[in-house]
Amino acid sequence: NPGVIKNEVNGLIVPKQNSALLAKGLKRLLTDDNLYEKLSDGAKEIFKTTFTAEAMTRNTENYYRQIIEKR
Repeated sequence: NPGVIKNEVNGLIVPKQNSALLAKGLKRLLTDDNLYEKLSDGAKEIFKTTFTAEAMTRNTENYYRQIIEKR
């Protein structure tokens, strides 16, 4: 999901139907501990800021506030 996954920040994006690049990306994750930690930390951060119940409630409230303020 391009709205959630940022290449080299919280995941690796490879072109669809490209198993060679997918395998290369997986190999990088398995052999590069720094990259694994970086992407893992990035994924945890996007989860905390976007997908927890608290974050989703806050985002929904902000959305409704914006609609009300436009009136």
